[in-house]
Amino acid sequence: MIENIQKLIVLGFSLLTFVMSLGLITGFQKNHAGLQFVTNNIWIQNPEIHYHVGIDGLSLWLIMLTTFLTPIAILLSWNYIQDRVKEYMAFLLLLEFGLVGVFAAWDLFLFYVFWEVVLVPMYFLIGIWGHDERRKAAVKFFIYTLTGSVLTFLGLLTIVLWHASHANVVTFDDIWLCSSAMAFAMGAGATDNAQMRGKGVQCYGVGPATDAEDAPKGFGAHSDQERILERELQRFMHFTWDVAINLARAR
Repeated sequence: MIENIQKLIVLGFSLLTFVMSLGLITGFQKNHAGLQFVTNNIWIQNPEIHYHVGIDGLSLWLIMLTTFLTPIAILLSWNYIQDRVKEYMAFLLLLEFGLVGVFAAWDLFLFYVFWEVVLVPMYFLIGIWGHDERRKAAVKFFIYTLTGSVLTFLGLLTIVLWHASHANVVTFDDIWLCSSAMAFAMGAGATDNAQMRGKGVQCYGVGPATDAEDAPKGFGAHSDQERILERELQRFMHFTWDVAINLARAR
């Protein structure tokens, strides 16, 4: 009886979140270029890290997909989950929170924090409520995601340090980094640091790919990782595409 009440409460919160997310669609201006629903405040002074969130045309639907699938996941597991119901539901909500943050974050450090937040509930969901050999799957998941996270962090750090060496400003702001990359790509010294930028971008793309492609196909693992990969590929394409176009023009 208590477990059913807990399930109903969590289902109610997830449905409320989905209904509230519908406001993003009604308020989204299709003809407006750039980010919308933006919040950009300084989070950490030194180095300068911002709580910078917003959505574009792609992240809008990824967030909608997350809020839509969460109540469905709760309903599908209604009769299956009978042990540690409160913990299971809490991890599901934490997973939803992390995914929405991943898709909305536009500061690389903030994105990385949300990225790691997502991995925590996924590990426990696989290890505790997974199917056969769930503990083995959870260990593999931890190893693969740790490898991917390290590569991702090294890639982000390389990009940030490259920007700092040219602009004398340490920033993790995604839009600022892309804008600076385009500006330097059109400058005379654009090709001098292409190798360093390339290494950073490679780690930036290979890290999430390692997480998503090599993660064990345990309970609920792959679909959530694929949604993270979609968001990371969006960033990866934004950065590399802009730099590549302007390098071609500079030549």
